Amino acid sequence: MRISEQESYRMTDAVKKGWNSNKNKQGSSDGQSEVDTSVYDFEDQELVEEKVVAVWKAFSDEVKKRDEQSLYVTLSSETPKLKDGMIEFQVANQYQKEFIENIKLELLRFLRTQLQNKKVLIELKIQESNHKFIKALSPKEQYEQMAEKNPLLHELRIKLDLDLSH
Repeated sequence: MRISEQESYRMTDAVKKGWNSNKNKQGSSDGQSEVDTSVYDFEDQELVEEKVVAVWKAFSDEVKKRDEQSLYVTLSSETPKLKDGMIEFQVANQYQKEFIENIKLELLRFLRTQLQNKKVLIELKIQESNHKFIKALSPKEQYEQMAEKNPLLHELRIKLDLDLSH
């Protein structure tokens, strides 16, 4: 979904206003309820995932323009998903989660304004790791694994009269 040039300017202004106001304000434990929804003068629009993604990208682009590269990388590393009326965003680790928590009020203000929905909430989830931990193998164990995959390796070791004791 493309955002019109007029919407883009409106987004830029919303980001600047959100960024400059209440910069040092302490948020609640979840960072969601601190945004005063009474300041919004529109009827809630239905959330559409394509628009959520486009508005999220617009916010991250504004962050990039302000030369906050770490935050930009965090915000653009994944695509937000819309689940049960809530925006779900996955982060790689606790550090990234805290990084977004620090700007959550501004992000919510921006999303609510651009999506014209006062009920927008963000849920941050830490991705589960798909990495396998690899056990360090001794040279003999390495040889045994390779010989298991390729039995000709055993014949080659015998022909070359190699010893695996070292």
